[in-house]
Amino acid sequence: MRLKRDKIVELMKKYSNGSYNQFARDLGVPAGNLHRYLTTGYGGGNRIIGAVIKFCQERGLDFEDYIEL
Repeated sequence: MRLKRDKIVELMKKYSNGSYNQFARDLGVPAGNLHRYLTTGYGGGNRIIGAVIKFCQERGLDFEDYIEL
C-alpha cells in the first residue's frame, strides 16, 4: 500500500488548513515523519498509512480514495 500523496495534501488543506503540524496532531504521528513521507515517500509509511485509514474512518471518508492498494 502507498499513499496518494497529492490526495493526502488535499485532505490536509481541507481539515488542517494546510498545516503539517496540525494534520500530524490530528493523525497522531510526528510532524517531521509526515512531512518527510509526503515530500519524499520515505519514513513512517505503515504508521502514517494506518493513521490515515483511522482518520478517514472517524470522518466517514473512504480511505481507498487516499491509498493505493
